[in-house]
Amino acid sequence: MTGSPAVTIRLLSAGALGALMLAGLARTAAAETAAEAATRWRLPGTWKLDCAKPTSRANVAFTFAVREGKLYLDRDLGDAQDSNLIPDATITLDGDLETTTAFGAATPRTVVQRKKGEDRFTVWSNRATFVDDYSIKDGRLTNGADAPVLTRCRQP
Repeated sequence: MTGSPAVTIRLLSAGALGALMLAGLARTAAAETAAEAATRWRLPGTWKLDCAKPTSRANVAFTFAVREGKLYLDRDLGDAQDSNLIPDATITLDGDLETTTAFGAATPRTVVQRKKGEDRFTVWSNRATFVDDYSIKDGRLTNGADAPVLTRCRQP
């Protein structure tokens, strides 16, 4: 490193301060529960492709609900329903919401939701947690089509 010792110390101090600030932000984010992060992102409520059409396998109702301080995903496919715990949720630096959902004995899924205006979002990515197995990546389905946009049908 060239330059005076005072300049070097200032640069190192600025770098150390930046690292401490980032560490503090990481601790703050880690202290937030999944329910708190999802609520701050405005996720709780019922979301569908088309709120005017009945719930079906082609128009699934995804209800994100906070119960006893925990975040859940309740899926209604018309002819089948389930409820799954979302133990982890964080808001990314890009403003997306990243969640991990436990689907019973199946491999958990990590999903990144991206806002598309007021009361609308798309799934930006959906993959098996800890594995590079995507059903949606970079906002596109595996067949290359854009991931659909969900609209809020009901507030919590």
